[in-house]
Amino acid sequence: MLVEQITHGQFEGMKREWNDLLARSGLKSPMLRWEWAFTWWECYRESLVSRELYVLAVRSGDGRLEGIAPFVRRRRRQAGVSFLQVEFIGTGEAEEDETCSEFMDIISDAGRRDMVGEAVAGHMTADPGWEAIRCADVRDDGETAVGDMCKALARLPGMTLQKSGAAPCPVIRLPGAWEEYVRNLSHESRYGLRRKRRKIEETGRVEFKTVKSATELRSALAMLADQHQALWKSRGKPGCFASPVFKAFMEKAIERFAEDGCARISSLCLDGRVVASYVNMQVADAVFYYNSGMAAGPDDRLSPGHVCLGYIIEEAIREGFKEFHFFKGREDSYKFHWTADAIPVSTLVV
Repeated sequence: MLVEQITHGQFEGMKREWNDLLARSGLKSPMLRWEWAFTWWECYRESLVSRELYVLAVRSGDGRLEGIAPFVRRRRRQAGVSFLQVEFIGTGEAEEDETCSEFMDIISDAGRRDMVGEAVAGHMTADPGWEAIRCADVRDDGETAVGDMCKALARLPGMTLQKSGAAPCPVIRLPGAWEEYVRNLSHESRYGLRRKRRKIEETGRVEFKTVKSATELRSALAMLADQHQALWKSRGKPGCFASPVFKAFMEKAIERFAEDGCARISSLCLDGRVVASYVNMQVADAVFYYNSGMAAGPDDRLSPGHVCLGYIIEEAIREGFKEFHFFKGREDSYKFHWTADAIPVSTLVV
């Protein structure tokens, strides 16, 4: 295994090779696709603090790409101590600019996970240019390449490994039919879903639609962002699209995802007015809910977001997807009205 630190120019040209490796890895996270990683690097590398690109490509002797460690490096200060930290691309932003990247990992060919993790650990051992590695939001339901790397480093003198920040990410294991899914909900959730859908359908003309083309996504995202901001301002909070860097990131990322048909925005219209929108991404057989916008005002009483989400899950089942992911949510989150299942994530620090 040969490990090299890639340049910005190499990173920019890696889309196909990067995403092909992700497909071979079996990892399901839109945040590990090239579109997310490279767009984040473009938008956030000078945000909050200056960062150095530290993406490591792991290749076999014949040049075949076997692994990618999607890292950046930056200087941090904590308790008066300054140190160099390596962390995942897509993490470590200021709170108001957060992209909330989750299910992070070192990408590796499915059959070579442990070898790739060890190879990256070997590179890190030989590189004196870091003092801490912080890997946030790593799946904690099985073995990972980044976990292999951290464990290999922790075996060395003077190294420690800590795991913290465990949190559940709700997930729906989608059955083959919508009615089967509804039957498996709790009585309270099943009753609420049917009552809210019936109530809004009795109020006016309801239309549900999903767009996937770059042009349609651009328009739908602008509408979603406006509604997101209006709703959060009505609650006395800024809303994530108030951040210019986050807004620019979302616009670029969604447009790039659209090139491979991996982004979609679903909207619920009532009498021709958009009352709820969700932006989702897809990887393999899984759909990931990322962000939403709701019309502020009297339509709130009709629970348009809840109804729209139900239509989205129904559509995902109809299209043959096997998983629907919400990302992190507290145990009292509305997300657990839709499922009792969750995937834990943790943060690893060396």
